[in-house]
Amino acid sequence: MPERSSNGKKSKAPATLDLMADAPAEMPPTRTPKVAPKASAAPAPADEHGALFGGEDVDLSARHPADVPVGRFPAPSQVVERDDAPTDPSEDQSDPFAEEDPFADTPMARMLADEPPPLAANMRAARERMASPVGEPPAPEAAMEQPEVNPAEQKEEAPMASVPAAPKPSVSATKSAPGLNIARRYTRPGENVWDTCEWELRTAQIVGSDGSVVFEQRGVEIPKGWSQLATNVVVSKYFRGHVGTLEREYRVKQLIGRVADRIWEWGRQGGYFASDEDAEAFHDELRYILLHQMAAFNSPVWFNLGWPGRKQAVSACYINEVDDTMESILDLYKTEGMLFKDGSGCTSGDALVYVRDAGFLPIRNLYKKFFAEGRPVQEFDGKGRFIEVGDAGIYTLSVNPDTGEFGLDQVLRVWQYDLPQEDKLTVRLDTGAKAIVSRWHPFLVWDGEKITHRRADQLRRGDAVIGPNATAQAAVPTRGMTFEYETTYFGRKESQTIVLDEDLAWLCGYFMGDGSLGAKQSRVKTSSGRLCTYDSLRLRFYDETEDTLRRVQQVIARIFGEHTEIIRGQGCPMLVYNGRRVTRFFGQLFGVGSKTYSLSIPAFVWNSPRAVQLAFLAGLIDSDGYIAEGGRANYSSASREFAGQVAALASFLGLGGGTVEDRHVTTATVLHHVASTAQRREFAAHLAHPERRRKLLETCSGKPQ
Repeated sequence: MPERSSNGKKSKAPATLDLMADAPAEMPPTRTPKVAPKASAAPAPADEHGALFGGEDVDLSARHPADVPVGRFPAPSQVVERDDAPTDPSEDQSDPFAEEDPFADTPMARMLADEPPPLAANMRAARERMASPVGEPPAPEAAMEQPEVNPAEQKEEAPMASVPAAPKPSVSATKSAPGLNIARRYTRPGENVWDTCEWELRTAQIVGSDGSVVFEQRGVEIPKGWSQLATNVVVSKYFRGHVGTLEREYRVKQLIGRVADRIWEWGRQGGYFASDEDAEAFHDELRYILLHQMAAFNSPVWFNLGWPGRKQAVSACYINEVDDTMESILDLYKTEGMLFKDGSGCTSGDALVYVRDAGFLPIRNLYKKFFAEGRPVQEFDGKGRFIEVGDAGIYTLSVNPDTGEFGLDQVLRVWQYDLPQEDKLTVRLDTGAKAIVSRWHPFLVWDGEKITHRRADQLRRGDAVIGPNATAQAAVPTRGMTFEYETTYFGRKESQTIVLDEDLAWLCGYFMGDGSLGAKQSRVKTSSGRLCTYDSLRLRFYDETEDTLRRVQQVIARIFGEHTEIIRGQGCPMLVYNGRRVTRFFGQLFGVGSKTYSLSIPAFVWNSPRAVQLAFLAGLIDSDGYIAEGGRANYSSASREFAGQVAALASFLGLGGGTVEDRHVTTATVLHHVASTAQRREFAAHLAHPERRRKLLETCSGKPQ
């Protein structure tokens, strides 16, 4: 997205999510980074796959410093240390419960330009292009600039230029200069541009290597002279709106029309044209050129212009500041050379990235998924490769750096990069989170007056890095959910439907810590006196605190209609359930047997409202968690991956985040010690363990609201 720097210049970079192919497995940080001196970390283990995928702006974050306008921007974190900074022996570098944020190690990628980075020869021109604020026309000088077209891409993307003529906005020209005279070369006054070609209805379809249809839209209106390849590309990649909804574009006229109308409107507002006739000539000529595939814009134009609710960005850019010194100017060339060479920066394969309907996933898994499908892999620059996924309907979180608001944007490409160890950097935040990124990876930083971009190797101790806020949670779609499964009673199948509410979310979290589900053989005597043996399941909960077990009794009785009494076995109180409704539910959701290394946050939790997610985390704390001094709530697990998921969810909710490993156990911070009083009370309301709830509420005194 275009942004303006202090000197009014900008740089262009590709828009995609990028991953380091050999980066170590780290959880992404989400909060305040402070860059503290630290010795270089040991070489990271090779990572088979890594990938960044195209989204507009994904950022890290942590907590708001006092001088940051909280209502407008995401909460910043302070940089604690960089692994390439000199070590200060007097400093204690350890934080036993440092937070790892899912957004710091995630691709802070942005849905930048959809084409490869510009060559070094084009850097100066890219920097000198002016960024256009939302709803404002670009500067007249920029309007005269001829776009650079990559011949290799022109062949494929030229077809994408066709849009329905939307009603022309009634905008009167405000002429402050002589303006441009536009000669008609392809059109005549009064002629309908859409009548200059024949149209037909087609089906746009993309088929995977296994023959399955991965994208399809029927009944799209396309110029008859366009190839089927052009049809597939423009419909799957550039038509806006969800397929099957009324807002979905279905005519090339709509696409070209919204783009040309917006540019024409800007030109009139800015007084670019010498007369109304010249403005009409420009409008007609531009639509004709696009319609007949004589030229085409780059992807951000097609994605954004004329679409309601979108930032009207015509390029994907971020700003590198430069001072009026020779040293700063030379550093700028080095910075931009690396950015243009390798994209917008890379993160490790274990960086968690939010994917709509799937929750937080290691970014590596996205690349592996599409690679396994047999999609074409395109090489770039000898060190990078990418897979086009614009037709897959994948959406991730992005942030508008001007407003600090998060939203969902479509992923267009998944990238993988091979980076040498010397180009990797670990940035640690004051919350304990750490991000393993390329040295040139851009971070959004609050400088006291505005948000700016800063390379990873330019971060300093105390820098406030921007990250998720309440708008990120609001951007993620949630819904009330139900779970359907079958039970069997003497050969007769029974359909069961369970509402996944807060109580059940708490029970699931509690089960993942202090519950078990095993198989056993049961015997029953029929009315005729025959003895029958059958396989059954046994659900058990253990806890030294009977108050917590009584909460389990209440939830299971209300939801499943099954009752049992607390018994004392194996040294502590326990509950045992054999009823088919409750045992089959947990069997379907979690499986039977040991769950130590197979734990994963249930899918319904990621897509549920905040209260359900909080109840799930509270269930974990009531089982294998504890409240530390200062009100920090921690959860420990033998599964490193599961602890990372827990930290990611806590960070996303603005409560905690981050993990620390201690031999065979990984501890996730569910509630950070800087959490507000309101957050502590909100979380405590879901706790069943009386002592842990009391200890947490006692820390509310003196805490900011």
